[in-house]
Amino acid sequence: MKKSKSYKICFLASSFYPAVVYGGPTYSNLSLCKNVQSEKFNIQVLTTNANKTTRLEVETDKNYPHGKYFNVRYFNETIIGRFSWQFLMQGKKYIRNCDLIHCVDMFSTLFLMGLYFSRATGQTILI
Repeated sequence: MKKSKSYKICFLASSFYPAVVYGGPTYSNLSLCKNVQSEKFNIQVLTTNANKTTRLEVETDKNYPHGKYFNVRYFNETIIGRFSWQFLMQGKKYIRNCDLIHCVDMFSTLFLMGLYFSRATGQTILI
């Protein structure tokens, strides 16, 4: 029996759980990723460690598993709420490996870098 293709979806957000200081969107984005992940859909969240005026206490050099098909990769926010040098240097290699990029925060530099990387690698982006 032929196995169906698994799609890798990059979920690009300037902040993500446990950055609960932002309220509702943090929980709805987490819930969306948890409910979409499946054998058919692998979710890779690309985000920063921003938490309004502070940084989350997370390692910024590894993936955090949130389920069998759901990982979160935090990048260090160089200027909190503004810019991540680490994402600029490393984001393209993650986006290159995705079938679809879903951006949830259009008003961030992370979105602009993700848009540029998706165009440079020929990946489909969903805004």
